[in-house]
Amino acid sequence: MLAERFVPRRSRPHDAADDDESLESFAVRRLGREAFENLVQPLAAGIWTADPARLGMAAACPEFFAMERDAGSLWAGERARLAARATADAGDPSRRGDHGTAGARYGQFLTLVDGMESLPVGLAALLRARGVTFVTARATSLARRTTHWRVEGSGDDGPVIHEADAVVVALPSAAAATLVRGEDPALAAELAAIEYAGSAIVSLGFARGDVVHPLDAAGMVVPRREGRRALALSFSSSKFPARAPAAAVLVRVFLGGALDPEVVHLEEAPLVDLARREVEVLIGARGRPRLTHVERWHGAMPQYHVGHVARVGRLSAAVGRHPGLALAGAAYEGVGIPQVIASGRRAAERVVSSAALPRSGVR
Repeated sequence: MLAERFVPRRSRPHDAADDDESLESFAVRRLGREAFENLVQPLAAGIWTADPARLGMAAACPEFFAMERDAGSLWAGERARLAARATADAGDPSRRGDHGTAGARYGQFLTLVDGMESLPVGLAALLRARGVTFVTARATSLARRTTHWRVEGSGDDGPVIHEADAVVVALPSAAAATLVRGEDPALAAELAAIEYAGSAIVSLGFARGDVVHPLDAAGMVVPRREGRRALALSFSSSKFPARAPAAAVLVRVFLGGALDPEVVHLEEAPLVDLARREVEVLIGARGRPRLTHVERWHGAMPQYHVGHVARVGRLSAAVGRHPGLALAGAAYEGVGIPQVIASGRRAAERVVSSAALPRSGVR
């Protein structure tokens, strides 16, 4: 890793649309195989549940990709970034803080006291107070008419038909493809080509004395080379207050992903047993847990394979042919909550602009 600054930059293709590389290729080339297997691969599995041999740098790690392109190495790119930040901080005292210090900053781990569901529930309540009406139905087709969009679906009381000035399709890309196929087969084909991976999360609660590990961190990621099936462990009771009773701990075990797709289909008992064996080895958890809870996310994580940025560009061009239509969600430009919220904002801005709707409705 210390020699990274001397590794020559990769020659770039003439076509910018083809300028991408897998995370595994990039990391091995610049940092070496050992660093990839012990650091980069487990981080990729923990964040994207991805196969690093297929995960595209241009979509997943654009900052590091740009460092090599613009500065010649990660070492030089980070030096330039720190210098730019120092200059900005010197000119604006309000920016000064601990963001330049090394080490984990546990204050960055935040969640909602009553769980993530409280975010959409709160937003829905706010919109209802402003006169917005919600209709629950399963949309089955979307078609453009001369002046509006026609959405057909089915609800508890039978067929549902809605006409709208604008539509934001905020669905997993495969479902979005089904919805728009009749209107634009080429757009549907691009959407359907985005692959997804599934995962299972097993929450285990133990008495504090039954876990050897001090749990003095937010959690751990697990290198695949260790032969374990856990992608990562989250020490939830260490990250967030009141996640476990006094003298107890809560650990979440992440399993599955692109490289272990079968695990999400296990029955609950074998899945819990698998999680227990993992925490026994990894953190010295002994005995039967006091609490077990299983969550399955079938095909929930979009996979940003090599070429994903170019695909998103083609999707944007295709959507641009349809006034009053926009896409939003994790399948396009970021899987994290902030990125998905930004995706929704961009979609709202697009339909407001293209459909000439009142901008006062966009927040």
